[in-house]
Amino acid sequence: MLFAQGLTMLFFALGFVVYYSRFWRWLTTTRAEKTGINRAVRLLPALAAIATAILFDRMASGRLLHVGGLLQHGMGLFVVSFIILDADIWPSELVVRAAGLMAVWGLSHGELGWSVVGTAARLFALLWALASWYLGPRIRYHIVPHFVWLMLIAVVYWGTIPSVSAGFRMSPLLIIQALVLYACAVLATALYLYLMRQEERESAMYARRATYDALTNAKTYAVFRADISRTFNNAHANGQPLTIASIDVDHFKQVNDHYGHLAGNEVLIGVATTLQKELDRHPGEHSLYRTGGEEFSIIFNEIPARTATAIVRACWAAVKNSTYHASKYAIRVTISAGITAVRVTDNHLDELLKRADDNLYQSKQHGRDTITVEGDTLHDTTHVQPQQLYAYCTAQVRQLSGNHADMTTEVLTARYEATTDQWHLVPGPRSFTHQYNFVQQVAQEAGKIALTVHLTLADCQSTRTRAHMAAVLARNQRPTRLRVLLAAPVPLMTLAALRADYQHLDVGFVLGLNADSVAQVTEPLLPLLDGIRLPLSLLRAAEEDPDTAQHLHTLVAQCRQHDVVIVVSGIDNSVDADYVRQKWPVDGGCGYFVSHPDLPRID
Repeated sequence: MLFAQGLTMLFFALGFVVYYSRFWRWLTTTRAEKTGINRAVRLLPALAAIATAILFDRMASGRLLHVGGLLQHGMGLFVVSFIILDADIWPSELVVRAAGLMAVWGLSHGELGWSVVGTAARLFALLWALASWYLGPRIRYHIVPHFVWLMLIAVVYWGTIPSVSAGFRMSPLLIIQALVLYACAVLATALYLYLMRQEERESAMYARRATYDALTNAKTYAVFRADISRTFNNAHANGQPLTIASIDVDHFKQVNDHYGHLAGNEVLIGVATTLQKELDRHPGEHSLYRTGGEEFSIIFNEIPARTATAIVRACWAAVKNSTYHASKYAIRVTISAGITAVRVTDNHLDELLKRADDNLYQSKQHGRDTITVEGDTLHDTTHVQPQQLYAYCTAQVRQLSGNHADMTTEVLTARYEATTDQWHLVPGPRSFTHQYNFVQQVAQEAGKIALTVHLTLADCQSTRTRAHMAAVLARNQRPTRLRVLLAAPVPLMTLAALRADYQHLDVGFVLGLNADSVAQVTEPLLPLLDGIRLPLSLLRAAEEDPDTAQHLHTLVAQCRQHDVVIVVSGIDNSVDADYVRQKWPVDGGCGYFVSHPDLPRID
């Protein structure tokens, strides 16, 4: 019989929790404002639960089965205890729930009156209700705290119940039976609430993933399309203002190339955070969306273009004045923006979006770091952007086998082309005088790794160049060896003279070969060299030209005899790397696959 009553208690408790929790959650989301009507409506479930508990208490006569009376007492206690753990209840609602608990308590414990035990039990129940309100978030959806907390009130309830209650005499065995029934119900409901909470969290997580960009926490492009369609239709139907802004992070590709994609991600996160913080400072309905890689959009619903422009200008200034930290770098960026408002003549949403994109494009054409509103660019920055800009950068030459260790840091020249917004590596040497300051800086950062510079033969023969190299090598933090890469052919006597001139500096020489010069490298030249540089295109051509292949194989064998390092340039992908490893016994390689050049960027 106890088992049957336990199942009854269990099913009742689960059914009550399921329907009551859903109804209460719906009420708290639809009746959140503290108006008179909402206060009254939100009291309905609590009043209904209290009335049910009182009914159970009155039904607990015990005339048929002793356990029947205990079961109904337990149902009443469970109902008035559980509703006190409701989420988001107001103080006035807590008073009603606490009053319900005290009413049920008084009906079952009425024979104790205001004795010491009766008063202490009532006081405990009241304090328990107040503590439940305070500790609710820590108890409600956690199995063990939930079970312990509800069992605590049950132990006091049954431990202090009068010896004669509900028409039958209490005994320790009956009290134990009542606690067992109650514990089964509480444990089952605690498990249900825990699982329900987990399901809600998963649903919320999936909903957030669909709504918010995982990287920047801005809303996604899909949400942007849905929101802009809705607001566009409302603006047309109701004659309300609607403004949108298209925003792009300037030169973001150069940030990725120079600092790496992880740093680029940190910059995007920082820019989105800056934009959102600035938007939060301004009243009105406006939302931030990530609509592309480094592109953002803002919808200003019921906000005219004039007001929206002031907000975008504040966002633009906030980004411009911010510094974003990624690893060891402190990075500053700017943004460009295009702003437009809905027009009566806009028959389709695409007209509005195209106008915003056109305004953004105009900002880019006028030098970036600016805002264009309805075709009017606020300020023109094109005069500070040269058509071509030369700068120095570095790349690593690495072993192609083993642990792929760095062999040397190589100084390269890059040219920025404003028309394509890209850096391009420039083949060939540059004057060492022009490279001097950059080489000094790289020598400090590269530490004990060898350093290679590209020079012309004439520049290498200059006494000024030797003086600059001596200054680089005289510093405390210096490379293990400074190497000069010269384009072949270089006459034997000329190379011998250079070795003599640089002997006191311990500067090495590397010869860069091509299809025309590979046959001119004779064995007597090799002892004067640290290494040779072979372009991958030359190795590929050797597959089709037996003469070139013979010259190359002979040269590689001679380099092995004289400990001359062989490096292959132009390795841009894994196919190139595998080909070189399998076909040619070389020491190292360079190219985009081996090491991305540390390209500069325009600030």
